[in-house]
Amino acid sequence: MKRKQIRKKRIFLLTVGCLGLALFFSVKKGRPVRAQEMSYALSAAQEKEESNKIHNHVFIGTVDVSGMTAEEARGAVQAYVNQLGGDKVTLVNKDTGEKLTLTAGDFGLSWKDPDMVEYAVELGKRGNAVSRYKAIKDLNASGEHLPLSLSVDSEEIAETLQESAPPLSVRQLTSV
Repeated sequence: MKRKQIRKKRIFLLTVGCLGLALFFSVKKGRPVRAQEMSYALSAAQEKEESNKIHNHVFIGTVDVSGMTAEEARGAVQAYVNQLGGDKVTLVNKDTGEKLTLTAGDFGLSWKDPDMVEYAVELGKRGNAVSRYKAIKDLNASGEHLPLSLSVDSEEIAETLQESAPPLSVRQLTSV
């Protein structure tokens, strides 16, 4: 939340600074400020804001992160992972047919690679002008589907199964 406010303040200050410079140089030359100069200063600030956003047609897993900042995209993907954590998982004992229903969150489901967001932000923004142009054209034509890597916590799985396993009445195996 604070990063977003700081970023907005920076953009505001950049815009005010550009407008101030335009006003200063126009007064110095003895002529009024033109609307075109003001719009150029504003478009420079907007371009800076756009450079922090992800290009169109970019997905992380099934989450469309197009036009989002890194922070917004991270939040959207994390919300999707949290939603997946609520999905039901049913374990069935083959011998007795007993069932145990848990959620994916009970197994410590988490997003394994949040750095994928930074990669998404950089798409079409690295390299020389020709490679950036080609990357943007490729994004517009076919998009980019980045993998969403999930993981589970083995300790949490063991703990959850120990707490919930009595209903399954699993027989012990003995070695010969």
